[in-house]
Amino acid sequence: VPGAHMELADGELHTFHWLDDTKPRQMVARVVPRIGTQDTYTTDWGGPIKPEQVGTFALLLPADKDSSSSSSLHVSVEVRLRKAASFLIFRQQNTDSPIYRIRNQSSKPVFVVQEGSPP
Repeated sequence: VPGAHMELADGELHTFHWLDDTKPRQMVARVVPRIGTQDTYTTDWGGPIKPEQVGTFALLLPADKDSSSSSSLHVSVEVRLRKAASFLIFRQQNTDSPIYRIRNQSSKPVFVVQEGSPP
């Protein structure tokens, strides 16, 4: 669908409009090689991203199964609301200091897994 996707370079800002009001207002994102460069790094699609949910959350962009130079990428997505417009800010996460940490301070072992993921 023409206009159904856009590519943003590092630091670039673009407006976005929903093309189909009958579909959920959710987005997905991926990393693609920069046009006009020798860059080959890419990821698969990650999401969904809901622009009406203000806050910051972690998002995993999985490795692209069709690319030998691909690996997964952890990003944080910040959603800000300013004058009835949602702003989405993507930042690459440092895997040494992730956005979420879990510490068990109980006297019992705790098993943690993302809901819906296989244990």
